[in-house]
Amino acid sequence: MLRLSSLRPLLESTSARLSTRQTLATRSFTISRPNVMLNKRPNISIPGTFSRLYMTERPIIQRAQGISWQRMAITAAGVAGAVVVIEGVLNRETREGLSIAEKDLLHSAFQYTGGGLVLTALAARSMFRSGFAYRIMAANPCA
Repeated sequence: MLRLSSLRPLLESTSARLSTRQTLATRSFTISRPNVMLNKRPNISIPGTFSRLYMTERPIIQRAQGISWQRMAITAAGVAGAVVVIEGVLNRETREGLSIAEKDLLHSAFQYTGGGLVLTALAARSMFRSGFAYRIMAANPCA
């Protein structure tokens, strides 16, 4: 059976050594720093010794950059080029053509599809610019 009284001298000597090391380290650290508590406090009872000063950082405001017409033209040229290439690849006459009735039906169906896409895009853009979409998302109780 192990008795603590036999270990007590060992424990006391190691704990004493550790505590002296810690105090020496603490003293050497605090000696190099000035003691803030010893500084003399200003007398507040004398008028004019202090005043309120609110310091805030100025907000960083970036100016809106103008539209880069060169970038806009390059993008438009890329889209137009892609349309021309896709038109040439997909609209080849590889089999017999459609009848006039089939062409008219197909043309009118795609007109309505294109019109629906344009209206959807315009509605989405107007909701985004007015902040409506953000208000709907902010009102979501799950978020």
